[in-house]
Amino acid sequence: MPTESRTITLHFDAVRLTHFKLACGGPETEAALGYLSQWNYTFPHVDIYMARDDELTACYRAEGAAAGDRPGYVIGAIFNHEAKSFSFHS
Repeated sequence: MPTESRTITLHFDAVRLTHFKLACGGPETEAALGYLSQWNYTFPHVDIYMARDDELTACYRAEGAAAGDRPGYVIGAIFNHEAKSFSFHS
């Protein structure tokens, strides 16, 4: 059953996000963050990390990272510089 709310924690600051958007494109980055934030609401906690300057990693958990809960699912969003778009891989 889907949860009624979700906690999304971004593990980067505004400066790092700005550099990321410059490398990957602002609209493309925002769309990727939106997709990762809204994927599969059966996990009420999502932690999103910047693995590299062109890759995001989302970890979906039942209880949250602070509780020590292991991810139930992980998705990476990898930017393709030639296609100027993200692809998503689990």
